[in-house]
Amino acid sequence: MEPSGLKAYQNLDGNKINQYSFEQDNVKLDPAYKKKFTKKSWEFFESQAPYYKKTATWWVMSAKKEETRLRRL
Repeated sequence: MEPSGLKAYQNLDGNKINQYSFEQDNVKLDPAYKKKFTKKSWEFFESQAPYYKKTATWWVMSAKKEETRLRRL
């Protein structure tokens, strides 16, 4: 690696690593949010592809405010 590349790697901001949904390994929907689903909506969600469930779950759980999480859900 070139010295400029090493310098850039050493100066990485730790807050900007693993911030995207595809970088997340284990995203779980909080049980309190699972209870808010109706039976029909939960069945639909569970029938979706794994990538969709992971992305949608991350989108809901990544919100900082509770009101935003509920709105996204």
